[in-house]
Amino acid sequence: MKAPFRPGNDRGFSLVELMVAAALMGLVAMAIFSLYQTSQRSASTEAQVVDVQQNVRVALQQMARDVRMAGFLLSSTPPLSLAPSDLSQGPFTVQSAALDGRADRVTAQATSDPTGMAFTVTVAQDPVNLFGGKYRNVQIIRPSSNYQQLKFPAPNLTVAQLGPPFQLFGSGAAINIMPGDMIVCVAGAGTQSVTYTLDSTTNTLKRHDGLGAQPVADNITGVAFKYLLNNGTSVPSVAGSNLTLIRAVQITITGTQTVRGQAKSRSLSAVVQIRN
Repeated sequence: MKAPFRPGNDRGFSLVELMVAAALMGLVAMAIFSLYQTSQRSASTEAQVVDVQQNVRVALQQMARDVRMAGFLLSSTPPLSLAPSDLSQGPFTVQSAALDGRADRVTAQATSDPTGMAFTVTVAQDPVNLFGGKYRNVQIIRPSSNYQQLKFPAPNLTVAQLGPPFQLFGSGAAINIMPGDMIVCVAGAGTQSVTYTLDSTTNTLKRHDGLGAQPVADNITGVAFKYLLNNGTSVPSVAGSNLTLIRAVQITITGTQTVRGQAKSRSLSAVVQIRN
């Protein structure tokens, strides 16, 4: 049998119970929102710190590439012409016969025409790859004596005609080019150099080459150096005749970003051997 219906048995929640439940739900919602805000702030902070670390990594990689080419095919010119302890003390300058490493070995003897006519040079690899499809200045270097003479690709040659062998114009004097001489492609005449400076106003690391000053990385607050000499000693800075004794450079780059009023810094360091 069904129980008889009794009014009052099927009662709902009281106002007090509803208020308590609403208060509890509000507390839970506030806790969840607070946790979400904390997570968002943490993620934003971490992202900014990662950006700083990435900037430092990019700057270190670029400087390391240039330092590795320091002294390339330069027997009497120092690999570094300016070697401070820190960029706050002055610029840092790398010298090289070819900063991008574009070079090839002559495989057959040749003699330039003193009247300025084109002459043929035979090299080990395909000059199309050497020139990168562009007309560039060419420097002839004899590593044993550091003999150097500038030549230029014949301007009427197309990329398809760039050998091997390929043609150069004479310089107004007969030049004997021997097997083992190096042909180096450069952006301009003579020794190439690249200089690094740090703009303390904008915290921007800048690279100065034949094309002008180019920003490398932002939020860089320090670039320090140590130099390993050929006698095994390590010194904070080098000048004068000691510049020719440098064999490796330790580079330490620091980046800093202000996040919510707090300075967050990251540093990376590398020891780079130079090619002199």
